[in-house]
Amino acid sequence: MLTSGTDNRYWWRAIIRKRDYMNELILVRNEIATNNNVSIELLEDFYKSIDVDEITIRTYRKGIDNFLKWYKDNAITQLDKKTMLSYKEYLKQTYKPTTATTYLSGVRNLFKFLEELGYPNPMKNIKGIKIDREFRKQPLTREQVFKIDDDKQSNLNSLQDYRDYAIFNLLIRNGLREIELFRANKDDLIQTNGRYALKIMGKGKTDKTQITILEDGALIPLLKYLDKRGQDTYDPLFIGLASNKYGTRLTTKSISRLIKTMLKDNGYISKDLTAHSLRHTAITFALKGGASLQDAKELARHSDINTTLIYSHNIDRVENAPEQYIEKYLDRKDNK
Repeated sequence: MLTSGTDNRYWWRAIIRKRDYMNELILVRNEIATNNNVSIELLEDFYKSIDVDEITIRTYRKGIDNFLKWYKDNAITQLDKKTMLSYKEYLKQTYKPTTATTYLSGVRNLFKFLEELGYPNPMKNIKGIKIDREFRKQPLTREQVFKIDDDKQSNLNSLQDYRDYAIFNLLIRNGLREIELFRANKDDLIQTNGRYALKIMGKGKTDKTQITILEDGALIPLLKYLDKRGQDTYDPLFIGLASNKYGTRLTTKSISRLIKTMLKDNGYISKDLTAHSLRHTAITFALKGGASLQDAKELARHSDINTTLIYSHNIDRVENAPEQYIEKYLDRKDNK
């Protein structure tokens, strides 16, 4: 086990080996000249000590793995605030802000845990990574959606065609996240008060306590896909169709990839257009179509209405751009 010390000059070494697609880590601490083993049980104690769900624990593991690899690759010998600021800068330069924040969070919580055991916390007073939430993913236009929809409807032949079209409509009409589609099962399709709905496990949730109402535009493609599947015994709502993966749960990566292909096939090639863009599109369309801010919040399942306000601001920024007043003021014809 760890032994307390007053000197904060210590280093970590990670020996990483693959096990069920997860990294098992053995940490070794060297304090001045004496090596003291840190057992894998201690790290597991940390994971057991945090009151979060299994998904968050897996995320923390990934973040800590990333830090230890960086530490080893850079042959760092001193763990202090300066080192952690360097790691923070590395994350900012290497990953998207959301990924960088997630990785930093796992490490931050580990050091809080070690601090309770008497070790100095090199993450203390280090601020998080600021995430600029505006204009990260651009929504599609109505014309772009119509073009994709027309293309998919005219090419509905295979089970894959029907599956992909159903996914497209759930993303564009209900603003679902890829992870919510991944978690959905066939029996999550329910009727409530005479309307069809899909039970979903939202972001940060552990149970399917939320629903999304399925209007015809999303419901009919989904029912046609399920009818095409027939009476199979597979639980997932969306399944893989490759011979070696048939019936398995379609992964979020697969969903992202098929939407990216769909966009590319219709000539929409941009790093700002992804599967998540369809969620942004749904929320934007709801507001443009007359939904109140509160309605859009319910659709998006945002915990904070300020997040929904970003979409409203983005619409207003474009449709009521102040630049148009400058253009008008400098128009020689209008100012004669």
